[in-house]
Amino acid sequence: MKIELVRYTKDGVKLVGDAARLSGFPCDDDKKIMDIMVENDYSSIIEHIYFTFKVSDISRALWMEILEHRIASHTAKSQRYVSYKDVQYYDPKFSNPKSKKLYDTAVKNCYKTYSELVDLDEPMEKARYILPNASYISAYWTINARSLINFINLRVCVRAMPEMRNFANEVLKIARSVYPEVFNKVGCRKHQKGGVCPEKMKNCNGVL
Repeated sequence: MKIELVRYTKDGVKLVGDAARLSGFPCDDDKKIMDIMVENDYSSIIEHIYFTFKVSDISRALWMEILEHRIASHTAKSQRYVSYKDVQYYDPKFSNPKSKKLYDTAVKNCYKTYSELVDLDEPMEKARYILPNASYISAYWTINARSLINFINLRVCVRAMPEMRNFANEVLKIARSVYPEVFNKVGCRKHQKGGVCPEKMKNCNGVL
């Protein structure tokens, strides 16, 4: 899994401060305004802050779940126009060696069949139907700060699938590195909402 922040809104704290004052907020301290906006969940104003990530080596299954977060922009590597003859896929780390062997064999057979179909001059848009959810994809993902907070709240949860949870935690680290004012207090919903886990997970301590 590779996640790269390729672009983000610069001077976002000042931008939020300017927007707040435009709407009548009586304060000249941009950082203080941001703290108040985040603390009180006046989150529509932080939608002015955007992030664009380049992601690669994630499974098609993970990408389908990311697409469920609709307040974002997505552009993924095409399976219709780009060849997938290279065997690159996600390893879910089976504990049983027999399970791993069975899994690897099945996935590689899918890729082998895909290559054979393409070699028979079948269009890639038809051959792609044989590719498994484990197939690696690459994509650009653009999302505003408010939607990213919602994504993180849901996806760092202990109930999230491991690949998704790893992805969400890595994105959170990156977001914190450029906007600690917004993301330092962001975590799972128990962490975010005062110690009550809506999933009723006993093994959730609300800490990342």
